[in-house]
Amino acid sequence: MRPKGDNSEHSDEDEVFLKKVMAVIESNISNPDLSVEMIALDVGFSATHLYRKLKQYTSYSTKEIIINYRMQKAADMILNRAGNISEIMYAVGFSSLASFSRSFKARYGIAPSAYAANGAIDNTIPSPQNP
Repeated sequence: MRPKGDNSEHSDEDEVFLKKVMAVIESNISNPDLSVEMIALDVGFSATHLYRKLKQYTSYSTKEIIINYRMQKAADMILNRAGNISEIMYAVGFSSLASFSRSFKARYGIAPSAYAANGAIDNTIPSPQNP
């Protein structure tokens, strides 16, 4: 996640905060129970304050950041052939193939299996449908 707008409008404290949030997500990426509350607890904010700060800083909600990160990670893993679709699904914190496929297709406009078959050919990840 990149901060919205000009980087100069955000303090070093904001950068540290965002890096901490992203580190919590990364370290819990395979946990299907990763929640806004877990992240808030780790960074020392209430869920509401975390939401407000992230929304202000990135224009994304906490849940959107989690799902966007998971989908980007999944797309990278598929591109790098880091396992089959089911293994990747579990690695990014999904426990339902149907849910994973729906989320992936909503984000990239293509099913994970189709991306696995075609994505590596041109080495590009399709643009997100819903950023």
